[in-house]
Amino acid sequence: MLLERADELERIDALLDGAREGDGAVLALEGPPGIGKTRLLEAAAARADGLTVARAAGSELEREFGFGVARQLLEPLLDGPLDGAARLAAPALGVPGEAAAERYGVIHGLYWLTANLAAERPLLLLVDDLQWVDPPSQRFLAYLARRLEGLPAGLMTAVRPAIPGEDRALVDALTAESLRPSPLSLDAVTALAEAKHGSAARAARPVHPPRHRAVAGARRRRPHHVPVPRLAVRRRRRLHADPAARGPDADPAQGAGRGLSRARAIWADVDRDG
Repeated sequence: MLLERADELERIDALLDGAREGDGAVLALEGPPGIGKTRLLEAAAARADGLTVARAAGSELEREFGFGVARQLLEPLLDGPLDGAARLAAPALGVPGEAAAERYGVIHGLYWLTANLAAERPLLLLVDDLQWVDPPSQRFLAYLARRLEGLPAGLMTAVRPAIPGEDRALVDALTAESLRPSPLSLDAVTALAEAKHGSAARAARPVHPPRHRAVAGARRRRPHHVPVPRLAVRRRRRLHADPAARGPDADPAQGAGRGLSRARAIWADVDRDG
């Protein structure tokens, strides 16, 4: 369910139409986590009728895996031996029996592999979390982006905003003209909450723990709490209600002294147990 994303979907449709017509381009989405970049990538894949869709995502833990994202994108599309200049991409894809090539030779080979695949059927490449893509794959994507014109292929990426001091030269080469989705309005958020939870009131209703849990928590915060037996509570209420029940010889001062002595004994037991 996409709300308030008409402009973004229009740009996506233009990218897909260009790929179908042999006029490739790049579309970069930039925004903070949770703004909906991945959801827009999914929307692009769902609207890519007639295109081969290849997907990959960068990982902060796999940035040292050279050409890892390039392999995610292209390896599933291989259905035979590499031909021509595409054979130079063999080291990046783990294809055995091919001579090793230097780094830029591998990037050139990946470009020709992409071009050959797009010539068979228009191609859409989707890359999420571009900021965490391994540097060799970033170089390949930047090399490809500059040569998409005239190819039946589109490249769509999603990236987070730059962190101060971060080296983003390769990322910036792919996001020079970024599309930045705006935060959803309150009405859109409410509609999404209703779609997921049934109603906005239910989604916003706080969840309170059961009363017995709250009572138990309060007791845990009072380590010296001494519960009063119910029989003693009933007796105290009866004596307050009927002073005559205390007896004719009851001395209030003595009663207070006995109560104080009893309290001291209880606290002494608590201190020994604690």
